[in-house]
Amino acid sequence: SLNHRYRKGFYSLFKTLQQNRMNIIQQYELKYITFDQLSEEIWGYGQRLINEVGVERFSFYVEAAAGYHNFRFYIFPLYI
Repeated sequence: SLNHRYRKGFYSLFKTLQQNRMNIIQQYELKYITFDQLSEEIWGYGQRLINEVGVERFSFYVEAAAGYHNFRFYIFPLYI
């Protein structure tokens, strides 16, 4: 129906807008992109992304993309 197509188109536009405001790591962690897409794209990012997400989190995903470990999601360490 027309209403269904309108909602589907709106959702697609909303998703695109959300992706444009999120950095690539946020897109992956929220499942907008796959690990393979993250692995290919992360090499083109540098200081700006490091400033946004931190050195540890950025390094974690670069190491995962390079195959240094098999973990797929960074878990923020809690210090109590």
